[in-house]
Amino acid sequence: FVITETNVRYYVDESLSKLQGQFSLKDAKIEETVISGRENCFKVVTGDKDFLLSAATPKERKEWIDAFQFVASGNLQESSLSSS
Repeated sequence: FVITETNVRYYVDESLSKLQGQFSLKDAKIEETVISGRENCFKVVTGDKDFLLSAATPKERKEWIDAFQFVASGNLQESSLSSS
C-alpha cells in the first residue's frame, strides 16, 4: 500500500511496479472489525465500497488504522507505508 494525500494505492506485489487499484479515504470510516478465522482485521468504508483488510500483528493493525484515519481527516501532505 502507498498512502497519498487522499488515496490508498495498492499494487500487485511489493515491487510497486503494477498498480492493482486505489480508493479514496476522503470521508472514509476506518474501524477494527472481527472476522471469523482471520486476525487483526479492520474495515475501510468509503462512499463506493467497503474494504476488509488484515495486518500481520495487532500493532501493525493499529498503525494502519491510525495512518488511514489521519489521511481521512485531511491532515496528510504525503507519506508512504510499506506492507509486509
